[in-house]
Amino acid sequence: DDIEGMLQLLELLAGREQARRADLLPEWQAFLHQHSKFASPSSVKTTLYARLYNLVERELITREGMSYKITEAGRKWLWQSAARTPNRPAQRAAGCG
Repeated sequence: DDIEGMLQLLELLAGREQARRADLLPEWQAFLHQHSKFASPSSVKTTLYARLYNLVERELITREGMSYKITEAGRKWLWQSAARTPNRPAQRAAGCG
């Protein structure tokens, strides 16, 4: 999950009340540029959508209209992941560690 950016998306959503995909796109793109070979705008958007869909299916986030919000289960999972990998500064900043 960490390699695929699931934790990154949960961290981004944990720091917001809710967010649209367009709100997450710049930070997601920066994450992908650092950690993957995805570079084209279409691949960045496609991977963001796929990861968000996965998190919705797992009930770690909810989708209301065009907006996404982290669930309590998502916060708990993020907190547990932070406990396993304490060197993730974004998780500490999101209040998860």
